[in-house]
Amino acid sequence: MTLLKKLIRSSTTLFGMEKTKLGRCALISDIDKGGLKMLDIESVVSARRVICLKKFLEGYPSTWKLILNSCILPIGGSLVLHCNFDTVKLKTQLPKYYKECFEA
Repeated sequence: MTLLKKLIRSSTTLFGMEKTKLGRCALISDIDKGGLKMLDIESVVSARRVICLKKFLEGYPSTWKLILNSCILPIGGSLVLHCNFDTVKLKTQLPKYYKECFEA
């Protein structure tokens, strides 16, 4: 089980709302709508992954960009980010974090 799933499970069990969609909605809804206005952790993590790839396309140099670029250079470099593809079909091995970014 990933850290993200453990965190979500612990937050729902903390409020006594285990495995119900209604409970999750109640946690992230606004207070005036009867919710607790808690952050939707899945959305935040997914957004950070997308932002990572967006920053990769920006023009400034950085060390982490060299790592990602070396992984995707054999399959087209940054042009891969302009395509709709399945990460399973890629002919290169991506680090786990970058694979999750591409799947977000």
